[in-house]
Amino acid sequence: MRRRPGSGARSPRRRCCAARGSLPLPWTGACKNEAAEVSSQEDMASSTTASHHEFWDPEETRTSMMIKNLPSTLSGQALKDLIDNEGFNASYDFLYLPMKFISKQPFGYAFVNLISADLARDFWVHFDGFHLHGSTLAMSWSTDIQGIDQHIARYRNSPVMHPSVPEECKPWLLKDGQPIIFPAPTVRIKAPKCRA
Repeated sequence: MRRRPGSGARSPRRRCCAARGSLPLPWTGACKNEAAEVSSQEDMASSTTASHHEFWDPEETRTSMMIKNLPSTLSGQALKDLIDNEGFNASYDFLYLPMKFISKQPFGYAFVNLISADLARDFWVHFDGFHLHGSTLAMSWSTDIQGIDQHIARYRNSPVMHPSVPEECKPWLLKDGQPIIFPAPTVRIKAPKCRA
């Protein structure tokens, strides 16, 4: 659980599993802007990160966020398995782990869209500060793209969906925890510039 300024020692973080009702209260207050630390221009996006002295706003409606500091060896399937095994199976409908197309090495961040604002809160609380293979994960909002419709609009005509791109390099659309086919493009997709 996060602490309010001047409240003394910080209480241990609560992890959310089945007991959703025992989660800390949402943060309130303005979020601090910061540039998203990404390695690909196509996926460059601004993000916001809540400080340790801010509390979740109960009026928060955003559902799309960035997971940062992921191990560079983590695959998309391994990330999905991690999220599912931590109690969030069928809680999200979009997942994208950007990576180099040839070496298939991830850039160390991913985008996820939760299916509700309450689940977004639970997901953030659970994974912000989560330790994974020597890395400490950090959560930030996606400020350029929010919601499943915007993610579909952003990627359905993107070069990342070109037939020459390996399937494991493409974003995932999900329903009830299972991958589904991405909507067809509305324009001719250009082949991507090579990502080594």
